Amino acid sequence: LGYAYQDSPQPGLQNEAWGYADGPNGTKVIGGGKVYKDDANFERSGWAGTVQFKPNDFYETSFDLFYSTFDKTQIRTGVEYGTAWGQGVLQPGYTVGGNNTITNSDWANVKPVIRNDSNPQDNTTQSYGWNNIFTFNENWQMIVDLATSKAESDFMYLETYGGLIGTTPGTAGVSDLNVALNGSGNYYDLTFGTDIGNPANLQLIDAGNWGQDGYLKDFQVEDTVDSYRLDFIRSFAEGGFTSIEFGVNYTDREKTKSSEEYKLCIDDVSCGNGSGSAPFPGASQSFGFSGINTIAVYDAEQLLNSGFYRLDGNNHPDIANKNWDIKEELTTWYGQANIDAEFGSVRMTGNIGIQYVQVDQESSGYATYQGNPGGTERTSGASYGNFLPSINLNFNVFEDQYLRVAMAQQMARPRMDAMRASYDVGYRDLDPGPGELYNCNGVESTEAFWCGGGGNPELKPWLADAYDLSYEWYFTSEAGNKGYLSLALFYKNLDSYIYYGNRLYDFANDPLPPPQPGDPTSTIGVLNQPINGEGGYMRGYELTASVPLDALWAPLEGFGLLATYASNDSDIEPFPGANQPIPGLSEEVYNASLYWERFGWQIRYNYRYRSDYRGETRGFGGDLTVIDISAETIQDAQIQYTFGSGFAENLTLYLQVNNLGDEPFRSDAGENRPINYFEYGRQTLIGFSYKF
Repeated sequence: LGYAYQDSPQPGLQNEAWGYADGPNGTKVIGGGKVYKDDANFERSGWAGTVQFKPNDFYETSFDLFYSTFDKTQIRTGVEYGTAWGQGVLQPGYTVGGNNTITNSDWANVKPVIRNDSNPQDNTTQSYGWNNIFTFNENWQMIVDLATSKAESDFMYLETYGGLIGTTPGTAGVSDLNVALNGSGNYYDLTFGTDIGNPANLQLIDAGNWGQDGYLKDFQVEDTVDSYRLDFIRSFAEGGFTSIEFGVNYTDREKTKSSEEYKLCIDDVSCGNGSGSAPFPGASQSFGFSGINTIAVYDAEQLLNSGFYRLDGNNHPDIANKNWDIKEELTTWYGQANIDAEFGSVRMTGNIGIQYVQVDQESSGYATYQGNPGGTERTSGASYGNFLPSINLNFNVFEDQYLRVAMAQQMARPRMDAMRASYDVGYRDLDPGPGELYNCNGVESTEAFWCGGGGNPELKPWLADAYDLSYEWYFTSEAGNKGYLSLALFYKNLDSYIYYGNRLYDFANDPLPPPQPGDPTSTIGVLNQPINGEGGYMRGYELTASVPLDALWAPLEGFGLLATYASNDSDIEPFPGANQPIPGLSEEVYNASLYWERFGWQIRYNYRYRSDYRGETRGFGGDLTVIDISAETIQDAQIQYTFGSGFAENLTLYLQVNNLGDEPFRSDAGENRPINYFEYGRQTLIGFSYKF
């Protein structure tokens, strides 16, 4: 039986630019942005248990269970502002820096939006497994494994808005604003001409003219997996093959996401755009970030629960696109032969095998179009199979030195949300002006054509031919501490990868708007969705060293170093001439841990670096988007002591500090053009464990 509990506060700071607009004389200038301070807390409880029973040598069984709850609270306070992409008016006397970017500017007529948000989240995870082993004799064994798991998430995004008091009742006021690049170059500092920390200067109002006085998103996600596995093992006492294994694994998974969204309205009839306003209900609070000393705050959840706002359901294609259900059934047949043979003085171990994976996937979602924002339900899917052969060989070429060779066809399943059946289609909003062409995500035509975007229920997985080669040397110090050095090379030839792109699609069997004059004459159009590309690679090498330092000098017993260095190179070509790396991969990653472990003490320091990379993050509306993420260096440290005798025997105390250097998360659009800056600070964990 086991129980784990963690209560972890995680405050954070965010400064994000909306982007960069065209400025005077060919310059670029910040178009607007947002600054937030987060007060978050994570609370997790976990229970685990195992029952094992072996009445005889023929039968052995075990039952495992795990249940976890994870609750998050997040209070977000901040301000959003529009400069070039708002009502702001750029004043003379600005400063132009490198990359022809305006780095210090004064603006008049800016309407700040004071934000008080709350994002609570509740998660539960439960899983159960039943394993049964039948040993018929010394040569044959059968294993039956049954498992089920379920994860549920309920999370809410609550936004509430305020602004300055205007010169006339029911209007939002304006302020002067200075926007200057911070000395770090990571974000822009703000100096408002009016104190946004004084509640007397503020009111509840739609200061951004967003058509709402607040917004509420309510998401539910449920993910269920059932699996059934049958394995047979045939062992051999002699010969080059020690055993063969074969069997089948069946997995049934269903994931559902539902979303309800509402506009929050102050006025009983209209919503936003200054139709309603109310006194600001909060107080001043210290802020101390991005040039803002104080900001006015209140409890957004309490205000919502008091019935202050009227909730108007938001019926929009983007929301319908977030409601989907996906089912997938995977049946995997496999066979594997395990090898242990000698060729002269060289011993060879490893295995050779093959899998056949049969996939049946289906998704239900909503097809939306102009005039039908709630959508029409549609269902689609695909069935296919893949053979996945593999061979892994390990040659003991010298004493404690090994050469490993591996080749395999590898498969990685698509993201579940990429396979959703939802999409939105239209063309009327894309009508060109005189002399211009119809355009849909870069596809142009002189005639109108249907244009859509969404998921792909027929999406197939990533497939790669993988080749790995490594050389490893193991050694032992005089005190018996073990270490190793290794060099590994890898190359993956991508037979198939996944990217967002355009493809011709026949909308004839899907709901379209009622015919109108000027509609496209053909049902063939363009659909932007996740699709499978062909051709590409991922390659690189990795150096690893695990060295007990007493192997170099005996008095250093207890000290050790674990270090890795990896170099990665990747390339895909989703569009002709548009070669790009695979998202998520840095060209360089290195990691080093220095430790001392002796007399019950464990002291460790870790340093990790990764270079710039293209990564996926959640964008506006909660959808994935690809951004360029800056390099980062993370440092962690831990000290731990385990009592070996006395009343506290088997008690372990530990202190752990993560992100010692207070490294932020950063992305940018070039020199002097920061986009995302998230500061999470240091995290300190104090805990204990006890064995009895």
